[in-house]
Amino acid sequence: MLFIEDYTHKKIGRIKCGFQFQKFLYLRQQKHGMMATSIRDLKKELKYAFGSLIDQVLLIQLASDKDNKSTGALINEILDVYEEFLGKVNAHRKAEDKKAYFKQLNAEIRAKLSEFQDKINQL
Repeated sequence: MLFIEDYTHKKIGRIKCGFQFQKFLYLRQQKHGMMATSIRDLKKELKYAFGSLIDQVLLIQLASDKDNKSTGALINEILDVYEEFLGKVNAHRKAEDKKAYFKQLNAEIRAKLSEFQDKINQL
């Protein structure tokens, strides 16, 4: 179950949603540069984004006769970076300027996601 909110964060409805609708919401947030409003939402977005990358790698591996070592190494790298970013999200309490910290972290996450997407496209 997902609550749909408008720009004032007022709940305007709820729907049962599947993978495609969640992907639409995630891509919409990326396009408009919206950041998560809470730590929990940010962790969920990280989990979704990096999980989506792993799904893409696994689908490429199943659909083609690519070397399992290269795709396995890429999955391990994605998981390592995911854990690194989770650690950075959890370390937000040490930051003096939290807004600047999360803005920088958001930029790092986006850069890393696009880097991984380029690697996946090269497979």
